[in-house]
Amino acid sequence: MINKKVLSAIIFIICLSLFLSACAPAATPTARAAGLRNRPTRTAEPPTAIPATSTPLPPPTATALPPATATLTPAPLMDFSGASVYSSGIMMPHYQGLITIKVKAAIVGQYYAIVQDDKPYTCTTYSDQPHLLYCIGPLAAVQKFVHFALFQKGVTYAIFQADVWMPMIGTPFP
Repeated sequence: MINKKVLSAIIFIICLSLFLSACAPAATPTARAAGLRNRPTRTAEPPTAIPATSTPLPPPTATALPPATATLTPAPLMDFSGASVYSSGIMMPHYQGLITIKVKAAIVGQYYAIVQDDKPYTCTTYSDQPHLLYCIGPLAAVQKFVHFALFQKGVTYAIFQADVWMPMIGTPFP
C-alpha cells in the first residue's frame, strides 16, 4: 500500500497543479486552430484632409425675441376675507344644492362656484338681500361635507373656499 506521506505529497502536487493552471492565462485560439482560413487584413488608410476654402462664413445675426406680454388677471371686486357660509341645503322641488354666502358689504360683480371639484353652481344676489350670495347647482352629496370654491367671473383663482355640510333638509328658494 502507499505510504501516508506519499499519498499526501501526491494530493498536494495535484492541488498545486490545479491552482497554477487556474491562474494561468487562457490560450486564445488562432484562426487556424478554430478551423478558419487566414484572410488577408486591410490596413486602414489615413483620412484624406478636406482642403480649406477661402469662402468667409457669414457674420452671426442677432435673432430678436418677441416681447414678453404680461397677462394680467383682474383683481376681485370685493374682499371675501370676512365671508362665511350662511346656510346650505337642498332646494326643492328639483333637489339641487343651495349654498348661501354672507359678506359684510353689498355684493358687486358676477360669481360662480365649483362644488366637489366638478359641479358648477350659478350664484346670484337679490336687491332686498345685498349681503347674501345664493349659489345653486347639482346636488353633490347629502349628509356630508362638500368642498365649495367661489370664483368671480374673469378671475382665475378661488376668492373664497370652505367645506360645507349639506344637510338632508329641503330649503325653499327665497
